[in-house]
Amino acid sequence: MDKHEILNIIHSAIIDVSPCAEELLATLKSKSQNVFFVDLGINSIDYAEITYFVMEKLNVDYPLDIFTCTNRINDVVEIFYELTSAKA
Repeated sequence: MDKHEILNIIHSAIIDVSPCAEELLATLKSKSQNVFFVDLGINSIDYAEITYFVMEKLNVDYPLDIFTCTNRINDVVEIFYELTSAKA
């Protein structure tokens, strides 16, 4: 799976978890990888839910603490990309 596909899954998860973030995400779409989840109103509980949603879509299971080192969308895309590439 490429980074763009992972990014799209993350965007879907953000919209699922926080529908009010959809408008913000749309306005930041061109820069969305460099946006922090907190900029979209995503708190730590929502962030965990988004992470689980993405893991489910990618059919992987990793400890949540892997994702606590960052709150930036681009970094999370990179983490998922590296983990899923290593698994393949």
